[in-house]
Amino acid sequence: MMRKIPLMLMISIMTLFFLTSFASAVRPLEIDIKTPTLESLCSSEVFLELEIKNNKVIYDNFIVEIDGPDADEWFVLESTFLVNSMSSKLFKIPINPARGADGEFKYDVFVYSKSNPDFKASRGFRLDISKVCIISFDIEKTGDTLISNIELGSFDRNSVDVVYELKDENGQIIQTISFIEDVRGAKEAEHSIELPENIVAGEYYVTVKLNGFDIERTEIFSINVKEDIIETTTIVSTPLYKEVTVAITNNGNVVEENVETEQAIPKDSITGYVTNPTNCRTDGNENICKYTIPEIAPGATAYVIYRIEFWPYWATYALIGAIVVLIGGVSFLRITSPTIKKISSRKSKNRHSVTLQIKNPFRHQLKNVIVRDWVSPLARFDKNNLQGLKPVIRRSDAGTELIWRLGDIRPKEERILNYSVNTMVEGNLRMPKAYLRFRDSNDKRFRINSNQLVLQ
Repeated sequence: MMRKIPLMLMISIMTLFFLTSFASAVRPLEIDIKTPTLESLCSSEVFLELEIKNNKVIYDNFIVEIDGPDADEWFVLESTFLVNSMSSKLFKIPINPARGADGEFKYDVFVYSKSNPDFKASRGFRLDISKVCIISFDIEKTGDTLISNIELGSFDRNSVDVVYELKDENGQIIQTISFIEDVRGAKEAEHSIELPENIVAGEYYVTVKLNGFDIERTEIFSINVKEDIIETTTIVSTPLYKEVTVAITNNGNVVEENVETEQAIPKDSITGYVTNPTNCRTDGNENICKYTIPEIAPGATAYVIYRIEFWPYWATYALIGAIVVLIGGVSFLRITSPTIKKISSRKSKNRHSVTLQIKNPFRHQLKNVIVRDWVSPLARFDKNNLQGLKPVIRRSDAGTELIWRLGDIRPKEERILNYSVNTMVEGNLRMPKAYLRFRDSNDKRFRINSNQLVLQ
């Protein structure tokens, strides 16, 4: 019996030492706040998730106190929080902000052991409250229209300016539209947003903001690549000639380059080319002429026009005179036809002034005249140095499109359009051709291209 007493005494001492060491290494009370920043939309109820960890070997009741603005009124606290020994428990404490509250509120949470107040811990958190809010927001693309389904909330009656910003993948705003909504409580609204004409393929962002409030949501949508070239042929026949107009329209959303079309023309016919072919080859009794359009922007139309003359079959005996008349007629047509000329002058190292000269010598009045020009993506359009009539400006990855609507141009009238660009490369820069589109007195549509301009 005397031999067993020292052994039991040693076990007791070691047990006491182990418990003392464990108690000194581990805090008896630990707390954690799962979400340090809470957000209450329109003063709605939220919950503070508080985890209390009891590291003692006996269960305990804990007292929770919260210090901060209106804490006594907004927080619903139980008298004590029971946690078993050597365990943790998550408590959800309801927070009911006052109606109409708005702003950021900071709080401190203090937890005490009821049995031993010296065992305590604290943590801080922030509560963000908005009196006007976006409860939900999503978009749906239908054709060329975006449908926004948005739910707004407000305790008080508010006239809310809902602003939509359409941005490209680089974050550049390409369209802004706003709607006014009277909101009290929760209100669902549907807004239609028409996409810009000929919007190019890519990824886009729609950001909705409530004007006057630091509140916004963003959704993403995509415009898929659409390649759609439509070719239509119009034939106008008279006793003297047959005029063939081939309209090539880009109904897609990407710039099409080097668009080709081939036209079969009788080999023995006398043909006048308003649009010069790239090359022609003989195939049996026909000449196959290939036309190449350097570039067609989305929504634009290029024209190939040629004539087949019938008069040689009727007046063989007057062939020489007819040829003279034809040569004179073609020369007269070129001299008297409307023209568009593109010239430039260098103002500084990278700054150039571009001038478009539109002339209607003396034939007919030109109606519904439209001039389109493009600025290379390697040059930057200077909108601050516009002179004269200002164009409609459309920017895309393919460059900057400029559109002037000139109305009617009388015979012998001349129009001058001017703008400036800053080149972003050294050396020569080839600029796209401009073109002139109009209707004549017979309401027939024509398109004339300018010369090719090289900025040096």
